[in-house]
Amino acid sequence: MADRTQGTALVLGGGGVLAVAWEVGVLAGIEERWGEGAVFSSFDPFLGTSGGSFVAALVSQGIAPGLLREGFLREDPELMPRPADVARISWAALARGAWRLAAGVAGAMVSCVASRPRGSLFDVFARGLERLPAGFLTVDQLEDWLERLFARHGLASRFADAPRRLLIPAVDLDAGTVRVFGDAPESDPPIGRAVAASSAIPSVFAPVRVDKRWFVDGAVGGATHLRRTIERGARRVLFVNPVVASCWSAPGEESCECRLVSRGGLGQIVDQCNKLAHEAAVGASVEAARLRHPDRTILLLQPDRDRMSSSGLMSWRAHRETLEMGRQAVLEAEAPLVARLDELLGAQRPDAASPRPGPGPA
Repeated sequence: MADRTQGTALVLGGGGVLAVAWEVGVLAGIEERWGEGAVFSSFDPFLGTSGGSFVAALVSQGIAPGLLREGFLREDPELMPRPADVARISWAALARGAWRLAAGVAGAMVSCVASRPRGSLFDVFARGLERLPAGFLTVDQLEDWLERLFARHGLASRFADAPRRLLIPAVDLDAGTVRVFGDAPESDPPIGRAVAASSAIPSVFAPVRVDKRWFVDGAVGGATHLRRTIERGARRVLFVNPVVASCWSAPGEESCECRLVSRGGLGQIVDQCNKLAHEAAVGASVEAARLRHPDRTILLLQPDRDRMSSSGLMSWRAHRETLEMGRQAVLEAEAPLVARLDELLGAQRPDAASPRPGPGPA
């Protein structure tokens, strides 16, 4: 891979299926306003975490965000992976886990009854969690889907052959450390394998094996990984954060109770809490990076809370709505954000044309 002057980094955050859809929409909107090819020609390096690693692996090789958006809207299986292309149930792990769970819970119940009143149902619950499998789903087939897409479009499947520097963080589960795939392009695993490793959400997907080590979702090791691009020479960073908490009822406002997260099931409550925790971690990370590196430009682009989908982060049914929300976030952006994006994009493209006018306020 040839040496390049690294100036402006694009960092794409995680957040499941909704993250992929929102980021594709945002990048498609950028190319509608700033011209086709603006994303590929304006950024280097590209860093993607979890769902963001999927998007980064494609746009860093020149796949047009607009093409991805069209493919997502059509649900084209050659551009948008179906659920079966991403994950499958690990029946063997499920069977082993069911046996271990039954044996563990039975043993814990016996101990709980025998040691009353010191015994506790919390002990039973804890023992049950210990006996569950590492993940009910495997994400290995996402690597196969990406390899097929790379082959169809003549794209690189190895970091060393990529036209732009691509960085994909994942967490080494046993070491408790972050490994950034792409830092050692000659020896790193295939790009598809790195994307699968960075996308292995704990408790949902089983860890992914790379070089005799087991990896999980890169977002576990950091909400933004901004410093990893700054440490590698980037002076300007556009961080696209696709996940904030959904706000369906502000304090003091009348709201139909049917829309309240608090009236939903466990899944909705956990999902909202995860969104909130992620938003807070992103805010703290961005603020810390700005304080530590005052000479760097860091632009955060994220949804408004009242336009964040209330669907679960892994919801396939909400991808169309989320895709268009991301696109409109750019096309309807207010003048200050447009000016900052224009400055950021133009920094790498001195010959860039003026941005195309969007349908919203400029």
